[in-house]
Amino acid sequence: MYLYRYLQQVRSSQRLEAECQRNVEVMWVLGRLQPDYKSIAEFRRIHSQAVSEAGVDLVRFARSVGLVRGETVAVDGSKFQAMSSVHHVRERDAGKRYLEQLDTADAQDEMVVDPSAVQAALEKLKSDPEPEARFMRTAKGSVPAYNVQTAVDTEHALIVAQKVSEDATDNRSLLPMAEAAKAALGNPETLNLVADAGYSNGGQAEQCEAQGVVLHVPANRSINNQGDGTLFDRSQFHYDESTDTYRCPGHQTLARKQLQRNKTRVIYPCPSHDLI
Repeated sequence: MYLYRYLQQVRSSQRLEAECQRNVEVMWVLGRLQPDYKSIAEFRRIHSQAVSEAGVDLVRFARSVGLVRGETVAVDGSKFQAMSSVHHVRERDAGKRYLEQLDTADAQDEMVVDPSAVQAALEKLKSDPEPEARFMRTAKGSVPAYNVQTAVDTEHALIVAQKVSEDATDNRSLLPMAEAAKAALGNPETLNLVADAGYSNGGQAEQCEAQGVVLHVPANRSINNQGDGTLFDRSQFHYDESTDTYRCPGHQTLARKQLQRNKTRVIYPCPSHDLI
């Protein structure tokens, strides 16, 4: 049933329940079993580890028949809208803020607590079916969603690793995806990883290189849009690797001064104020 679900891209457990009752293909596959949507969702939750291990076995089989080379993987993220509504997630977040305010006020003895309101907020959080859903910017605007990360082997574009992230951006997923891809491919000594600039993270890049992951990720450099258009373009600065210095268009040598932002930016100040 789950193989059919993935092949036909049926995400909703309620839709899958309807398929079990009307689709002849599903009836034949399941021997006319008709589980309800709660049983389908609960089975997936309880046996999530077994489903993941089945995916690992599939990747192992693909490697054995040459469909996965295991030399280069491409990593990217996609936003998948959650089943929870915008109103539901806003109510949940409001309940969290209310309880946090109570904790702060209780420490300072500044608020009279209503036990019934606290109990209602706790019950609402406890019964939340998707506590991990976060507001993320998608093509439909800011909606409750998940950031699904995938690592794809470049030989035949087969997915070898996947993770669901609660982070709206990708810059904290570089190391986790590199480790997941290496593990899925049998921990090769070296692995090439390709990703866009959204994964640029100096700290995680250093750890990836230490584990034998060769990164092909462009630096996520911010654009300097200040000034009147008379600033030099970065292509006009020439780097000297032997001295770790830059040569600017004004024929001045810019020596390295310091690291900033968790080693993601290096400062090379200009020695001449006439050029600034």
